[in-house]
Amino acid sequence: MIIFYWNARGVVGPSFAKTLWEYTQQFKPDLVAIQETKCGGEIAKRSIQNCGFNFHLTVDAQGFSGGIWLLWNNPIFRIQEISRHNQALHVQIENGMEHWNLTVVYANLQETKRREIRSFISDIADTVQGPWLLCGDFNDIGRIDEKKGGAPPDKAQIRKFTEWIDRCSLIDLGFNGTKFT
Repeated sequence: MIIFYWNARGVVGPSFAKTLWEYTQQFKPDLVAIQETKCGGEIAKRSIQNCGFNFHLTVDAQGFSGGIWLLWNNPIFRIQEISRHNQALHVQIENGMEHWNLTVVYANLQETKRREIRSFISDIADTVQGPWLLCGDFNDIGRIDEKKGGAPPDKAQIRKFTEWIDRCSLIDLGFNGTKFT
């Protein structure tokens, strides 16, 4: 299964649907997870239709920040929403005999709200059965070299984030593409 994950930073612009269409033609993903859509409601529905997807689950943006879309076309996929948070969408996916879990996250920039999403994910980690993929932008870093520019990294915050990763038994699979994007 191919999953395309994109931190889009806004999806309403005229080039978004065209760019997404080009990517889907090139990489042929089974699922597309987009976060930081910065929209919701009718605007999101129109944008998703313009992108050519038949099925979707969404978490609306809060004002002009956040937002998560999970998109697919294959009617054989049974995707059941298990739980949601204004910063995450947790689903179970059935593809034939395979069952697995997917959680897509876009964590808030405010630390107090990021604590909420970490607690939500900790609860999932304690109860999830079978394979689980957690993907997203946590707006936190696990190592000093993951930050460039701006204020110096907060070492205590890095330690809290890495301890949370360990407590949830998560494994960082890394990324593909340009660093810091």
